[in-house]
Amino acid sequence: MKKLFKILLLVNLLSIQILFANSASEDASDKATIYYEKQDYKEALKWSKKSFDEEASKEVAFNIGLAYKRLKDYQNAIKWYEKAFEMGNTDGGGLI
Repeated sequence: MKKLFKILLLVNLLSIQILFANSASEDASDKATIYYEKQDYKEALKWSKKSFDEEASKEVAFNIGLAYKRLKDYQNAIKWYEKAFEMGNTDGGGLI
């Protein structure tokens, strides 16, 4: 019985850690979106990179490319668009 209790406690603790990790990633993504909408692309870039570091995705990589594009840093924009493409983003939106 004690062994079962310890296992359940461990599972609960791991679940809580995963929940907080996902929450932090969502917070960074939400902040990136807010700053992008305010056209503060430097802050949007900062939070997008934080979101990508916490949970890499093709969508976030693409959004980083968009922020670089808005900042007229085309070399980095291309780098991040390529990364998004390598991760499976093939829609190409925002490249024109």
